[in-house]
Amino acid sequence: AKARYSKDFKVDNWVIQPTQQFKYSLKSEWSEETNLYFNRALDERSLFRTTLHRKTQSHVDGFDYAVIFSYYLTLSSKKGFSISQQFWGNSKYKCAVAPQEYNGISNYSTSLSWRQNIFKQWISLELGPGISFHRQYEYEPNYLFMFNVDFYFGNI
Repeated sequence: AKARYSKDFKVDNWVIQPTQQFKYSLKSEWSEETNLYFNRALDERSLFRTTLHRKTQSHVDGFDYAVIFSYYLTLSSKKGFSISQQFWGNSKYKCAVAPQEYNGISNYSTSLSWRQNIFKQWISLELGPGISFHRQYEYEPNYLFMFNVDFYFGNI
């Protein structure tokens, strides 16, 4: 079972959107997550977003938290680009490198994304390279590549 709530508030040139999500399943038990989005349109085709994130889960000690800074640019009705800088942590993080409990930022990452419709409006492709510096790997660089294909059903 899932539930999600969100509400938009406009303050000057910013749109603030708090969201709350709850999930429960017999297999993975429960989780709840809060995101607070601060969106500012820079012009009619670009957006700057700051995200504050917090999440708790039944099988994870402590809570996850993050701050993410993102820039989105829509090049056309079928193409877009984004760049994000993320800082992630957990209030009771543990890993093999540092078995003692740690409550600071444990991952820094930067990612790019290219999104484009590849067949009409209902199939889109997203590609994105990234780099991550995670405490688990002693903050050595980890190179990432994301590949997503989305299928839309319903009214577009």
